Amino acid sequence: MTYKVLISEPAETDLRSILDHICTSTPQAAGDFGGKVVDAIESLSTFPYRGHVVEELSSGGKAHRQIVIGRYRILYVIREKTVHVHRILHGARLLDTTVLEESTGESGCQ
Repeated sequence: MTYKVLISEPAETDLRSILDHICTSTPQAAGDFGGKVVDAIESLSTFPYRGHVVEELSSGGKAHRQIVIGRYRILYVIREKTVHVHRILHGARLLDTTVLEESTGESGCQ
């Protein structure tokens, strides 16, 4: 079964910011990292349950999941046959539901 993958605007902004930051010191590393993130997100179309459940974000029947790439977490939820990528955040950042508030609405993903 193939799932549709939608990436929220905040997740796209997160990735651009991360790549800009990495690129200031190592442009090649930014390209490599960006490729890994894109590959991981694309893999969710066939393996959406590969990520671990993030207990501190999961409530009310919504299981937020994550894939870790280097020091960064790709946070997403699965609804029916669609994967919604909400954020891409540094692993050292403390997580609570406020980090997802701006991207969890139905219209938050494109």
